[in-house]
Amino acid sequence: MAKIVNMLEFNAQNGDAESQLRWGDRLLCRAEDPDPEKAVEWYRKSADQGHPEAFGRLADCYAAGRGIHQNVELAFDYATKGAEKGDSHCMFFIGEFYFYGILVEKNRRKAKEWYRKAANKFDFDATEKLIEWTDKED
Repeated sequence: MAKIVNMLEFNAQNGDAESQLRWGDRLLCRAEDPDPEKAVEWYRKSADQGHPEAFGRLADCYAAGRGIHQNVELAFDYATKGAEKGDSHCMFFIGEFYFYGILVEKNRRKAKEWYRKAANKFDFDATEKLIEWTDKED
């Protein structure tokens, strides 16, 4: 396991966007001594290279204030960038902004459109949201 972790860190430090994303995940989620601030740094490096999932991680961190000062506007911006690159989590996240009226006018139609886009990319949360919605309409 240590060899794999060392290789992941090495690849991240040498500019591999996927490794930077996964190294950020490891720093954020490790049981002992999590380091959200460093995780955000690695997510930013990965996003700077255009990695779609990294935009979603940054959106989550900014929305929750995890490893960085909470900034909902930046969370929305990062989610938008990730959605433009095809990341389903970012699409779901934008749907949430419209569903709850965060930074944008509450718009259930737009929320549903974003949830559908995400569900079409097999996003579980978006699929669940659409199922709930359908159940309420029946």
